[in-house]
Amino acid sequence: MHDYWHKQAIDKPLYPDLLWSRPENIRASGKLLIIGGNFNGITNVLRAYDESKRAGIGTRRVILPDVTKKVIGNFSEDIIFANSTNSGSFSKSALGAFIESSEWADAVLLAGQFGKSSETSILLESFIAKTTKPLILASDSVEHILHMPVLVPKNVLAVVTEFKLLQKLTNKYVSRHPITSNLALVNFIENLHLISMEAKILISTVFQDTLVSAYSGEIVSSRFNNDANWHINFSSHVSTWLAQQNSKLIEALSCAQITYLK
Repeated sequence: MHDYWHKQAIDKPLYPDLLWSRPENIRASGKLLIIGGNFNGITNVLRAYDESKRAGIGTRRVILPDVTKKVIGNFSEDIIFANSTNSGSFSKSALGAFIESSEWADAVLLAGQFGKSSETSILLESFIAKTTKPLILASDSVEHILHMPVLVPKNVLAVVTEFKLLQKLTNKYVSRHPITSNLALVNFIENLHLISMEAKILISTVFQDTLVSAYSGEIVSSRFNNDANWHINFSSHVSTWLAQQNSKLIEALSCAQITYLK
């Protein structure tokens, strides 16, 4: 009945050959740029930095607002500090650092915790419009595209976020396929199937103890183990797999679920 819905488990992955044939050489394992944080919160970025290594990324770089240098110190040579506002969020003048660093990367993860600054929102909108690299939006990064005139800008490849934020995003732009918390899982899957065909992006969320990912009408799901930080941890695996397998999108999503849940 739902031939587009593919269920898997850690011991029964959908694409075992892809999991077993991952590149072992660092140079072939992808380059990931992680951007996020503000003076009051950098945990998402630090988690993504650690988790992407577990996910198997070859090389990582991080961009944080320069005011966080007082907090983080010389944590790693992989960290770049970009200009910030007086309130501790990224300023518009950080755009050059974003663009320059993204040219190095195979994928860019916007890890969230950007704060509520309108200047940061303008910066992110400019960066999303200008970068040519695939973007993964995690957690509350979604808040910064809710005002845009289209569902997602063309350079956004994936959205990995909590159900409530995904609901805000999809119900605003695709209201004829609403997702609500009181849906049965099968009905949620049916609506996400339709939404993903229209949105043309990778979508991942957790719904009723199930990790659900969708792309172009195809759905992959796995039973979910409780993890309060799943959105940033899983987005690190999604970003890693997309950096390595940017031509096999649903397969990459499927494998990301397995490596994350292990």
